[in-house]
Amino acid sequence: MDRNPPQVPVEVIASALLKLYGLDGALTELDSERDQNTRVVTDEGSYLFKVCNADEDPEVIDLQIKALRHIAARDEHLPVPRALPTLSGEDTGLIHDQEGTPYIVRLMSFVAGDTIRSHPELDTPALRRSSGEMLARLDLALRGFFHPAADQEHPWTMTQVPKLLEYTHSISDNVARRNVEMIIAKVRDEVLPRTAHMRHQVVHQDAHTGNLVIDPSRPTDIAGIIDFGDMVYAPLIMDLAVATDLTGRPSLSPEGMFDVAVGYDSVLPLEEAEVDVLVDLILGRMAMTATIVAARNALWPLVPAYHDHEVQLWSQIETLLASAPDMRIGLRRATRFPMPIDGTLDTAKLRADRERVMGEKSPHFYKETLHLERGKGVWLYGSNGDKYLDFYNNVPTVGHAHPHVVNAVSRQLAALNTHTRYLYNNSVEYADRLTSTLGDHLDVCLFVNSGSEANDVAWQISQVVTGNAGLLVMHNAYHGITQAGIDMTTAKGLDRATHVEEIPAPDDYRRGVTKAEVATRDANAAVERLAARGMKPAAFIVDSAMCSSGIPDVPDDFLPAVARAVQVAGGLIIADEVQSGFGRLGAMWGHELLGMRPDIVTLGKPVGNGHPLGVVITSRAILDEFQAQVRLFSTFGGNPVSCAAGLAVLDVIEREDLVENSQAMGRYLQEQLWKLAETQPLIGDVRGRGLLAGLELVTDRTTKEPATATTLKLLEVMRENGALVGKDGEHAHILKLRPPLVTTATDIDLFIGMLDRSLTTVSS
Repeated sequence: MDRNPPQVPVEVIASALLKLYGLDGALTELDSERDQNTRVVTDEGSYLFKVCNADEDPEVIDLQIKALRHIAARDEHLPVPRALPTLSGEDTGLIHDQEGTPYIVRLMSFVAGDTIRSHPELDTPALRRSSGEMLARLDLALRGFFHPAADQEHPWTMTQVPKLLEYTHSISDNVARRNVEMIIAKVRDEVLPRTAHMRHQVVHQDAHTGNLVIDPSRPTDIAGIIDFGDMVYAPLIMDLAVATDLTGRPSLSPEGMFDVAVGYDSVLPLEEAEVDVLVDLILGRMAMTATIVAARNALWPLVPAYHDHEVQLWSQIETLLASAPDMRIGLRRATRFPMPIDGTLDTAKLRADRERVMGEKSPHFYKETLHLERGKGVWLYGSNGDKYLDFYNNVPTVGHAHPHVVNAVSRQLAALNTHTRYLYNNSVEYADRLTSTLGDHLDVCLFVNSGSEANDVAWQISQVVTGNAGLLVMHNAYHGITQAGIDMTTAKGLDRATHVEEIPAPDDYRRGVTKAEVATRDANAAVERLAARGMKPAAFIVDSAMCSSGIPDVPDDFLPAVARAVQVAGGLIIADEVQSGFGRLGAMWGHELLGMRPDIVTLGKPVGNGHPLGVVITSRAILDEFQAQVRLFSTFGGNPVSCAAGLAVLDVIEREDLVENSQAMGRYLQEQLWKLAETQPLIGDVRGRGLLAGLELVTDRTTKEPATATTLKLLEVMRENGALVGKDGEHAHILKLRPPLVTTATDIDLFIGMLDRSLTTVSS
């Protein structure tokens, strides 16, 4: 608590400067908390001469000198003081005051300018962002540096905050004292234990407005950082906490501290755990200041106050303490971290805001809105901390937030993101690698942004290459949201387009196994209906899993038979692998599993594990013929970030043997579902392949009446029991299960238990 700065006479300082450094110039004493600082101006330049506190450990002084030299080597343009040697090449010198007390002295270059604290009118958002950027540069320059003396119990180190509780009695205001004690207790009990697991390094730990230098002629830039006397080895985030401290910023609202954090994050990205504790650390720093100031004023009332705005500081602490929950959310928004899952978000307000800005009819899956903020593997997490086993979303095919995909996307986004009219490596690498997983005739790619776009482009290709205008689809099909996709979609009760004809889907549960000759007959009949309207088929498009058709068990010879009939009539075959590809059915591609040789394959959704990416794959001959007549280009299709996501998905599928896992776990899932059907009469049929399963729910196993209303109710009950599933089929009574390919037997067991309880609930 006792600052006890040296008071060496100016004539002694002048003599030492000449003797040790050969400097003779104008001397100006500067303010300092613990040392005695003098500015020296000579014809050659400006310097800072420091007489170190007599109680300062020489090793700590050595720490500061070594750190400044490390910084100079790492970032030579960083505007911080440079440690200068004596005439004899020593790091420091020694002088004595009039009483014979020895003091270590050292010389540094002088960082010219005024402090932010002396120009509060210039403390703008731009300047605060600049201060965050400069501090981040400093922390990067200090990375890798260590000195034994850095591991010290410095009085201003945030880790020492708990020790200040014994001094809080000096705070005269009762409300302020209670606030400070509450903050210190929280830092001690909750915050410091969390920071123990965060990034640590040597930090400046004193980059407040009194140590950030500006040039008033360039008011948006930080001109330098000074005063390295508080350096310690500590959690990295504590450096930012000091810089975002509201002390010394009397007119700044708490939200103003976001600017400093944003600037810092733009240079040295913050980690989520660090952002989560930043507000509490800022409060801890302010509580530390309030306590030390009050204690010093009480212990040494005759010494000029270190901080003469105590009442203002107490008010700032109270304001920030009251707004802390909102500030934590605000910091996340400012640094673009996802929202927390701690129950602090208002779901009802969010839904109202969504309807206001996205329309009142913006759809929801559940009656009670499901508010999600996180995903990991097979789990989704609600904003209130509830978790849900995800057996519905086929988009994150290798699991939510798979770290390899996340890293690939992040790294590529930090390097380049543009379109395919430029040459870059990973689009070519991805196209080559993707086509190598398909038949030899499928050897070229067109990149778009979604499965809908892929199907639209495939339809354009089919019309151009064949010269025909008709389209064949499966009954109750779904193929996207573009106009072409809507025309292909017969699952929503829309009037069928005049150029579209349906082929009945197989249904062995209700009609028995569809033989090849029946498939051929149905396909030929559809071709004839087109012919009656003066059209030939340009294409037959099929979702190999036939999800919208109820996930039927497709006989092995069904699709080959349909394909032959279409090809004889002059049409191309389009395999829509959006839902069935990448191992979903226990084989890499659904069309290969079902024996069909398509002319075009379309991909979407899972191809980038949720990152927008769609692909059209065909033969070089077909693509060349199309491109000779049509100029087609997608600005964002196949951009480097999307291709990085696609490559990472292929990496994970291969490295984690996910096709094999889909096959094995698919068998296990089917076994467990059939066992469940023995005790749950709502289950009329179980079907599917790999990690795609359909349960046909019926009100009566004899009549096979679709249990449409019960299925809708079951989805709600499953959600309440912690599992997410979907529905499909013409009567919306097929329970659709599409867990990520990383699903394990343990996950399946857990899901079966949830499904069992839910079926019992809706049956009672």
